[in-house]
Amino acid sequence: MPFHLAWLSKLKKRAAICLITVAALISMFYYMKNAVDLNGTEEEKGIIYDNKLSYPLHGGKQSNSGIKSVSKWNGETKENDAAPAVFSKLPLQRNIVVAPYYNFTRRKTPLKHIAFIKTHKCASSTIQNILMRYGIRNHLTFVLPKNIYNMAGWPHPFDPSRHMRPIKEEKADILCFHSVFSEKIAEVMKKDTFYLTIVREPLSMMQSFYSYENWNLCYKKTLREIIAGFPHQTVICKVNAYNPMMFDMGFPVKKHSSSLKAIDEYIGMLDKRFNLVMIVEYFEESLIILRDMLGWSNEDILSFAVNFRKSTNGSFENVAMEGVDMSDDEESKAFLYEKSIADAKLYYHFKSKLEATIEANRTYFTKEKLNFQAVKQRWMEFCIKSTMPNDSVRDKRFKGFGNFVYGYALSEEGLKNQTCIDLATPEPSFVERVNKYQSFGLRRGMI
Repeated sequence: MPFHLAWLSKLKKRAAICLITVAALISMFYYMKNAVDLNGTEEEKGIIYDNKLSYPLHGGKQSNSGIKSVSKWNGETKENDAAPAVFSKLPLQRNIVVAPYYNFTRRKTPLKHIAFIKTHKCASSTIQNILMRYGIRNHLTFVLPKNIYNMAGWPHPFDPSRHMRPIKEEKADILCFHSVFSEKIAEVMKKDTFYLTIVREPLSMMQSFYSYENWNLCYKKTLREIIAGFPHQTVICKVNAYNPMMFDMGFPVKKHSSSLKAIDEYIGMLDKRFNLVMIVEYFEESLIILRDMLGWSNEDILSFAVNFRKSTNGSFENVAMEGVDMSDDEESKAFLYEKSIADAKLYYHFKSKLEATIEANRTYFTKEKLNFQAVKQRWMEFCIKSTMPNDSVRDKRFKGFGNFVYGYALSEEGLKNQTCIDLATPEPSFVERVNKYQSFGLRRGMI
């Protein structure tokens, strides 16, 4: 080959290598800018202002980096296994990489400032009980609803000027009453506030909703008929039934539930904003992560189920009820998920994130679950004499609220122990106690 042609060939190869290198650097910079930055500007977080969605600047882009996202749907299988065929046409996979797992290194000093978005029928009353006990024991200040005893503005986005009673301190320590997430929560909470919520498998949650609210009697339709009416009929017996978890998280379900882009970007914002999203199906694992992230003890996260339902075989599960005509099978779930894709995507994103965290720390969780279960069992044996239907509970302090709800009869020792009493106290009675506690403390300058 003539010299000038050989030289030209080498020059082309070097130019190609340079172009590939530059492209790789640009790709890496783009990924680091959009996928790994967890703090982002307000615009990049996709925040809702006055129920209008402000989209992230770079949301919805699929990363081609070597870092693998674990946020895709994996149901009951391993991450790389195929989803059941019935879900194959449902877009449950999110395209935004935020944080693939939780970093829950144990905190050395307890964090006492928590904003808990109390989702409906997601074991949230049990978490609320934990937070109310902790707040009273540590002389903390609560965000108390202005009008309705347990509704801090719900079903409207939280606004402190409309939904919160005045407090002596400039900022509150704990929010744990029903509220719709909004950026205005930050106005009344301290800067180091830990943002927390909990979600549940959507069909299981809807079955619980149907029974608890007695939709069979007040609406005269089966659960399948109600779901078939989405999105045209969304309010059932004065309660939002359409993507209810995303509704509680502040997402405008009526306006944006048909937009997969809006759903993905909003979930991306929630992933950045919330320190932990607990999963009902991994309740104990979620509690262990919460304990470590807050620097609390096993006794701090101790809980007895409240507002729970008991099945005929004695376990604490959903009770079969007339009108609940959908079983927990893949076909029924697919039917709901197609109608309520926002809730399905919310659940499977954070479920995958939690599962990745558990899988990476399997030995630790196995040990800590056994320790926690032993502590809980000792308290149960000491405090509880029996469980019984709500109608049979004689002590009104331990009467729950809702249909098919069970409560506790305490042992003689339990009735003398304040921790036992607090653990067994259902939501209405404990909310009343928190109101009295804060009013008493404010009047005497104790809080």
